[in-house]
Amino acid sequence: MPELTVLTRRVPGVMMRVVRWVDDRVQPTARALVGRQRGDRPVFGKRGARSGLALHWHQWINRPAYGGHFAVTRSLVAGLTQIGADFNYNPTRLADVGRKVVVLADVAALSQAIALKAAGRIDTLLAGPSLVVLPSDAGGLLSAKEVDRCLVPCDWVARLYERKEPALQGRLRSFASGVDVSWWSPSTSGRRAGQVLVYEKTVPEALLQRCMGMLQARGIETRIIRYGQYDAEEFRAALRESSAMVVFSRSESQGIALLEAWSMDVPTLVWNPGTVPLRGEEVPCVSAPYLTPSTGHVFTDEHEFAGLLASGALDRARYEPRNWALANQSDAASAKSMIALLDEASTT
Repeated sequence: MPELTVLTRRVPGVMMRVVRWVDDRVQPTARALVGRQRGDRPVFGKRGARSGLALHWHQWINRPAYGGHFAVTRSLVAGLTQIGADFNYNPTRLADVGRKVVVLADVAALSQAIALKAAGRIDTLLAGPSLVVLPSDAGGLLSAKEVDRCLVPCDWVARLYERKEPALQGRLRSFASGVDVSWWSPSTSGRRAGQVLVYEKTVPEALLQRCMGMLQARGIETRIIRYGQYDAEEFRAALRESSAMVVFSRSESQGIALLEAWSMDVPTLVWNPGTVPLRGEEVPCVSAPYLTPSTGHVFTDEHEFAGLLASGALDRARYEPRNWALANQSDAASAKSMIALLDEASTT
């Protein structure tokens, strides 16, 4: 039995173990014949019109190899492997669950882990960061006394959780996932010195057009990529051709796309309005929780954006985004931070 278990699904009973044993062995082979998974996102061949059995077959083959949030789970499993941690992922028997458990996703898995902790089967239990939107979700399961640490993607989310659920005070910790820095790596050629990639996620159209106009007025070539409308290979290719990226996203709990850009040695200018509507209220937030002077700047409106352009903020020589990513947000670095959180929880 390993020391650590990572869960994104409930440990199954006997009958379900048989189903999953077959599924976990046949499905990867089928996927290898028709699709693939790259970078920090699942990527497969183009989807045409399908129905009936063909649709079910396609959906089964394309089921991601990692449960929960694909990028979060992939990074932790890869990072723990790289640093030689003694762990397993989604074991099929309760006997194989370690004394330390991290439940990244799946409320049913967390409920089961809480029961195991209450029974003395688990010593240390960490939960998050891909379980719920707010701590009151799932009947407030995150607040159970058996949960030693509640993991959230960044500090602004931690502040929100603590305000919503005071019982979590002292147990909240920020945990940032890493990226595959070997896959998200810059090309030695092909970068266009003047091209800026514009990442559009959530932004008022008028603000987007005004900022685009400022770039075009300076003779800067732009390319737009829209959230949810690209795959990992397309995004990587666009980053390899760009000298900087301007990001329009009203809020980010971590900002995986930002980390991918920094790993590609592309600095970012990020729109950061400071609040986001969430279930009927406007809550304080950040659009780039892990941004540093080495990776870029933020702006709140078109006037600040104009000021950044005038000050030369698009000059790549001012930044060291890849060096920052290598030191702080590789898969291995992220996994080491998880081990540190487990050690802290185990000794307090």
